Order: sequence, then C-alpha cells, then structure tokens
Amino acid sequence: MFQFLMRGDEQINVLRELHAVEVAAEAIYRRQIWRVSGDLKEALVHAAENEKTHKDSLRKRIEELGGKPHFTRYPMYVAGSIMGFVASIFGMWAMMMSNIMFETQAVFDYNGFVRSVKLESESKELLKRFIQDEKDHITAWESFLWEENIELKTSPRIAAKAVAEA
Repeated sequence: MFQFLMRGDEQINVLRELHAVEVAAEAIYRRQIWRVSGDLKEALVHAAENEKTHKDSLRKRIEELGGKPHFTRYPMYVAGSIMGFVASIFGMWAMMMSNIMFETQAVFDYNGFVRSVKLESESKELLKRFIQDEKDHITAWESFLWEENIELKTSPRIAAKAVAEA
C-alpha cells in the first residue's frame, strides 16, 4: 500500500504499514456502532476492541524493533472514519459488505506479507494470529447478513470464501 514510503528495515516498514491499516479498521467499526443495537452492536464493539489490540500489538512490536509508527496512521484514521460512517448511512447490508471486503483484503495482505517478507518468528506469529482474527470477523459479518436474510452478492462472497480456504 505505502511501498513508496518504505526505506530501511523491510520488517519494520511492513509492520508500520499494517499498523496504519489497523488504525483504519478500528475507526471503521467505531463509526458504525452508533447505527445499530443488540448483538450487532456488541459484535462491532468487540471487533473494534480486537482491531485496537492488533494496533497496539503492532505498535509495541515496531518499537521493540527500534522503529516508530508511520505518520500515515493519521490519514488512515480519517479514511477509516469516513468509510465506516458512510457505510453506516446506507444500512446494515452496506456495513457488513464493506466490512467483509475490508477484512478479506486484510487477510490477503497479511498472508502476502507472511509469505513474502523475511520476518522473525515473533512478528510472523503475531501476523498469523491476526489472520485468524480477521477470518473470524468475516464469518461474523456474514452470519449477521444470513440472520437478517440479506442476500450476499457473489463477488465478496467468493473472495471471502477464497480467503477462508487460504
């Protein structure tokens, strides 16, 4: 995503990029909470807290490796806030579909980094744990669509299934 900003240690740069993405993910969920109630609200709060845990873990790991989070976390916060708010205006289907697509992309990116970047074991295990969490989010958002009898469109469904099988 921000490869043009990467200089120096590749591992730290990857973790910095992922930290900015987790900032956006947390903001997306926090901007959707106001629109819903009940179980979905609880699931969004839980997802936001989970993304915050990812964000905090990445920040800690970056600092342990001698780096600092990148300034892109600020525009990513704004972008995530806008994405979450706009999706919430269009209703549950738009929120769940945008969440599924965002999480699917996150799983794809995390898998790509785990496979292609030379990471030491602690960072690699951290990312593998995050991959499972993101897959769990996809499953949760899909289940809310099924409970409401809202039809899933083909593209995101196929993408989410492909990621789950990866």
